Amino acid sequence: MGIWNTTRLSELKLIKDFTSEHYQIDRIVAENKLKSISSHKIGYYYLEDTSNIQTSKLDCNWLVYDLSDTLSTFLEGGINPIDENVSSNKKIARTGDFIISRLRHYLEEMAIVPENTKKIALSTEYLVFRSKGYVCNELLLAFSLSKYIQTILLWAQTGNEHPRFSSSTFKDIFLPDILVENSFYFEQIIQEAINSRKQSQALYQQATDLLEQELGLDKIIFEKPRSYTANFSEVLEACRMDGEHFTPMFNQLESLLIGKENVKTLKYMLSYCKRGKQPHYAESGLSVLNSKHIRENKVVFNDNRNATTPTSSNELIIKNDVLINGTGVGTIGRSAPYLEDYYSIPDNHVTILRSDIIDSCFLSVYLNSQAGQIQVNKYQRGSSGQIELYPHDIQKFLVWEAPKEIQKKIGDMVRKAYVMEKQSKQLIEEAKSRVEQLIEDAAKN
Repeated sequence: MGIWNTTRLSELKLIKDFTSEHYQIDRIVAENKLKSISSHKIGYYYLEDTSNIQTSKLDCNWLVYDLSDTLSTFLEGGINPIDENVSSNKKIARTGDFIISRLRHYLEEMAIVPENTKKIALSTEYLVFRSKGYVCNELLLAFSLSKYIQTILLWAQTGNEHPRFSSSTFKDIFLPDILVENSFYFEQIIQEAINSRKQSQALYQQATDLLEQELGLDKIIFEKPRSYTANFSEVLEACRMDGEHFTPMFNQLESLLIGKENVKTLKYMLSYCKRGKQPHYAESGLSVLNSKHIRENKVVFNDNRNATTPTSSNELIIKNDVLINGTGVGTIGRSAPYLEDYYSIPDNHVTILRSDIIDSCFLSVYLNSQAGQIQVNKYQRGSSGQIELYPHDIQKFLVWEAPKEIQKKIGDMVRKAYVMEKQSKQLIEEAKSRVEQLIEDAAKN
């Protein structure tokens, strides 16, 4: 059955814009509801900052962020432009700014820019907004996560391959008076969420620092020579000729580990080590985890697709599994413990590591440390276009089975960080729900 909506010529949103999706009834209803309880639009309260910086001017004083760095509704990650190639100009943001991705494949990628010792450069696909002084930037985050804004932006996008909404569309959305009146509440709750997130990040870092101290990684400088040699017998034994496999850093790491007790290959610590299979995606079912969801020492649940339950329970991710990415430049070898009480499904590039003899959170921190990442570089295969880390190579990793008290101390830090991270997300959800409740109450009255 066909569905249609009639729009007057005087109501066209853009000059000569006859795109039917822009007049989808859900969008019209949302816009009219907001307009009925508002005195001004977003653009009245907030200024858009379009400042850019050229790549040639980026140095060690900057951190560069891409769209995936706000996947969690917090700005996290970032790269040093000196260490990694930055190929295009970037937008500039300041502490406290509200940023939002205009690419609608990323429906909820937005954040408040946190305090940082570095200056912030962003993908030009971000829009950057700053309060003119009457309301807080945190209000704009909570409002933008609401179903009203999400519906409007969903149907405001233009383009097929990379659909976007315009900054003028965003600025023309009405901001309800009741939200403006409660600006202080949203500032408080969002800042509480940011602080909880900051404490969580600090705990993850403390866990990494403690591991490196106990293992002695903080006292060693790994060599990165431009060239080095390998014996022909080593090449024959490994059946490989790629230079990365014979990196001198691994020899340094091996020498360090020899001085420790209980160093084993990972194979002898695992009861299960297999990649997931291509999921059978469906409208409902279990969440699928792929490389973008596996961050360092944590799993991010955002923009997950669902899939039908596999026939074998061994193909499910269960609590205390460790997940490791098997492909992707910049993401390969990234590991995280799975601490949820419900099942998930790995896609075919995520490997499940399961062990009864080593703390999963400790193992995750170890794999993400220099000790783990040197071995990722050694055992990955393929060209720069498609590199892979296979389960049979992961099992060759040398791992220090630290004393139980050290494993527990490091593991408890990660578990506490996980709890605080969940609390921060719950606070964001609370702010979003409060926005929607206030709008509904105001519309009724």
